[in-house]
Order: sequence, then C-alpha cells, then structure tokens
Amino acid sequence: ALLGEAAEAEPGAAGILFLPALDPGPPTAAPAGAWLGLRPAHGRRELARSVVEGLGLGLADRVGRLRRLVPLRPPLRLCGRVAAEETWRTMLAAQLGVPAAPLAAGLDPARGAAMLAGIGVELWADSAEAVVRAGLPAGPAVAVDPHLQSLYRAAEIRRARACSLLAALED
Repeated sequence: ALLGEAAEAEPGAAGILFLPALDPGPPTAAPAGAWLGLRPAHGRRELARSVVEGLGLGLADRVGRLRRLVPLRPPLRLCGRVAAEETWRTMLAAQLGVPAAPLAAGLDPARGAAMLAGIGVELWADSAEAVVRAGLPAGPAVAVDPHLQSLYRAAEIRRARACSLLAALED
C-alpha cells in the first residue's frame, strides 16, 4: 500500500524530506526522525513518497560508506517483496547510481545470510557467483535515470544539512 501510494506522487515528494531514525546509525544519520517541508496541500501520496525516498537516501548513505571498502558490482540485486516494485528499484538505482535488478522469488533473509556465510568461508568467490549457484538469477535491471539521479543528489545535500541541523537542536 505504501509503495502504491508513493508511486502516485512525483519524485521529490513535492518538497517533503523524510529523515528516518530507525537505529543509531552513522554520524550522518538523523538523531531523531523528522518530516521537513510539510505544507497544507500535501497529502498521503506525498507523505508516502517522502518515506520511501527518505529510506532510500538513508540506505544510499550507508552503501556509500560500504563502497569505500568494497566495490559495488552492478546491477544491484534486490530481494524481498519490495524488489518487485518498480518504483523502489527505479528510485534506488538513481540514488545509488547503479542499475537495480530484482532477484527471482525465493530469496528470503535466511538464504541470503547463508549465501553471505558461503562467501565468507570462500565457498563462492562473490555474491554474483553465490546467486548463480543458488539458482536465483536476477530479473531485468532498471537503468539509472539521470534526471532522477540529479534530483536525488540535491536531496542528499538537503538531507545532510537537515541531519546537521537536527543534531544541533538535540545538543
């Protein structure tokens, strides 16, 4: 339902910025959750879109730090029910700057953890090999939309400033 409503709103959520605070997170995370830019004309669709985009921006922040340690080989492989949603795949591809592809059905968290363990004990060389060996081919990849990527880069800057402001208010 949330992704369906989010898909009906324009990218950028009409200026609403959602800052999730779901865990302690990195220093660039919001110390407290917040919605910024709310106006009387905003509705459920824009709020839903802002939540999805805010979660994606938080994920992109964490993936960006991980990329400094480990290269990210495209396409980004997504699993779970949310991976079937084109809105989510398109948004993540733009936020992360890499094509995103859903894995075939059947990749639950336990199987994913087992695949990561297999990589750790060198049963498989990397995640691409683990996916192939597990018989979970990726579906068609969504390309990076340059317009959306530009929009989300601006949102990343706005998010970083807003997180700093919230941190200052918490002191």
